[in-house]
Amino acid sequence: MKVEKILKKNNIKYKIIKHNRKIIRSDDLEDKGIKKENVCKTIILKTRKGDYIAVCLKGEDRIDTKKVKDLIGKKVDVASHESVKKSTGLKIGEVCPLLINMPIIIDKRIFEKDELHFGSGDLYYELILNPKDLEKVINYKIADITKNE
Repeated sequence: MKVEKILKKNNIKYKIIKHNRKIIRSDDLEDKGIKKENVCKTIILKTRKGDYIAVCLKGEDRIDTKKVKDLIGKKVDVASHESVKKSTGLKIGEVCPLLINMPIIIDKRIFEKDELHFGSGDLYYELILNPKDLEKVINYKIADITKNE
C-alpha cells in the first residue's frame, strides 16, 4: 500500500487493519467497537473558484464551513463524490491526509488523542496512528473548524 511506504520511509509507528467489508464512514467502524471520537475523517472541500482543500476532524464532529471560510477567505462546500475522485484520485472513504496534495486544515481536537483511525487509501483497510506524527510527512494548519452544536 502506498500509505505504508510513506509511513515506513518516515519511521512512523502505525497499524493497518484489514476488514472483510468496505469502511466508508466513521459509522462503519462502530460495530468493530471503535467510537467515532477515535476516528479522523478527511473531508474534501471545494471553493467557488474550483480550488480544493482538505479538512480533518473527529468522526463525531461536523465541519463548520463558516469557520473555514473565515480562515481561508473563500466560501467552501463539501465536494461531490466526483470532485473528490478528480482532486485526490481516491474515492469517498479512501481519503487519507498522507495521500493527497492540497492544503490541509486539521481541527485542533484531533490532537487530543494519541491514536486515531484514518482512511488508508483502500476501503478495506484502516490506518491507525498518532495524529502528532502527521507533521513528519505533511504540512497543515491547525484550527477550530468544528461546528459548535
